[in-house]
Amino acid sequence: MEAISWKPVQLRVLLGLEGKADISAFQKLGEYLTLSELPEKSVIRHAGEVETQSHVLIEGLVGMYQSRKLVRLFFPGDMFLDYESYQLQVPSRFEFRAMYDSVFTNLDFEKEELVLKEIPDMKSVSENLIKRVRHANEQWIAFTQLHHVEKLKQLEAKNPKILFDLKDLELANILGTSDRTVQRIRRKRKEEERISGNWKDRLQVELKYPFEAAIHPNHKTIIAQTITWATVFHNLLRSPEEVKAFHAQKLGLLSCYLYPETELDTAIWVAKLYTWLFYLDDMTDHIPNGQKGQFWKWIFQGMDRENLLLELHTLPGRVWELIRIWYELRKELEGLENMSESKLSLMEEEVQAFIQYNLKEALLKDSGLIPDASEYMMDKPFYSGARLAVNFTCLDIGDEFDSESEDWKKSQVLRELGAKLIFLSNDLISFRKERKKGDSMNYLSILMRKNSWNFRKAEAKVLMDFQETLQEFLKWDRKIRSDFDPGNLWQLHCLKQIKYKVAGSNHWSFHVTTRYE
Repeated sequence: MEAISWKPVQLRVLLGLEGKADISAFQKLGEYLTLSELPEKSVIRHAGEVETQSHVLIEGLVGMYQSRKLVRLFFPGDMFLDYESYQLQVPSRFEFRAMYDSVFTNLDFEKEELVLKEIPDMKSVSENLIKRVRHANEQWIAFTQLHHVEKLKQLEAKNPKILFDLKDLELANILGTSDRTVQRIRRKRKEEERISGNWKDRLQVELKYPFEAAIHPNHKTIIAQTITWATVFHNLLRSPEEVKAFHAQKLGLLSCYLYPETELDTAIWVAKLYTWLFYLDDMTDHIPNGQKGQFWKWIFQGMDRENLLLELHTLPGRVWELIRIWYELRKELEGLENMSESKLSLMEEEVQAFIQYNLKEALLKDSGLIPDASEYMMDKPFYSGARLAVNFTCLDIGDEFDSESEDWKKSQVLRELGAKLIFLSNDLISFRKERKKGDSMNYLSILMRKNSWNFRKAEAKVLMDFQETLQEFLKWDRKIRSDFDPGNLWQLHCLKQIKYKVAGSNHWSFHVTTRYE
């Protein structure tokens, strides 16, 4: 124990007592205090001894033990003592230990009355500290009633390193769980840290394309009109919070990167459609498992035009509002410039396929099942919207477009490769966020669960699939460009538009949106 070298006036700030006593009172208090500095694992006071001092922890961490079991923790700014032993001067049931190198003040029991007599301002401080100790006891009792996950959050808010600093059994005692559970939490946290560590910078290196993204030159107009359509005209975004989230995540800019050369009226229509699709996706996230499938069943049912009038009365009001928006979008689509029956049919098929496959995904989530990797790879282009994005390339082809033409059929391989690049890169980018949400519909999650792989092995596999797909895409890119002749302009134009979809999706995900943060 040392003579005090720490300025006691700092207690005034540490304890939040700036308005409770004059600075001079705390300066005077220093004459009665001593300061202790003890290394990690030191015993401050053994059980069975009478509590003769009160303490304020300045630095470190102090543990309270009963029968060698850690029962409570004290952090800097906390007073620690066995209040019952101190008040009644009876042997204490508890032992105090320094968990880290710790610094704390000591005020002897005998000197407390002298302090109150010699420093009148300290009376109100003493009353405040007694209330503080009682309140801290009540807080700790409330803490013991929390779930162990919430307990850990509160402890880490005070000390971010505590999960890895305490021993298994000590942390298990405090969390009210087993040491095996603590070990599992640590393993999971280490895995998450490996996943989180500089993931964005690392993936940007891995997911690079030798062609650039572009943004629609009228993107500000597109977003402004889309917001008005979604709020004033249709009440799709129904609150300031939803509008704020739309702006914060830059959702309106995705279509502007996917379709940077589309005619303005068509680009606005696509932005509206994407806003509607984003809304369906986000609504699904907020619907608990067990009811996600029902939501998509209603959407699927409502979009079946043959049964629409028959089934209309059975649909919930909000679902019908969402379906009505689609029918208005479809009606507007018919009137767009360069719209043909073939385009209209193809685009409607793509939207319906998106709905159908999202229903399938929702039913899997409701049941807690995940598909095999091969089934997932077949379905993901549909319910991720990657196939829809690429097949909407038809919008940038004139009114002579025909989905049955040889030119469109020739582009099928390129379109499939482009869609695969989009969803593979998206799965890599979104994995971190989806894992936190408990969403297992991700290629990495499926590989980890089905094959018992760790994250690094699953990520390496997906990155390898991505690189192989990219090399195949670039092979077709070189072939189309090397086969140039005046009659090949259609294929070249289609190639450029697909590359916009691939690069645009990547650029938006990495550099524009906060959706995957």
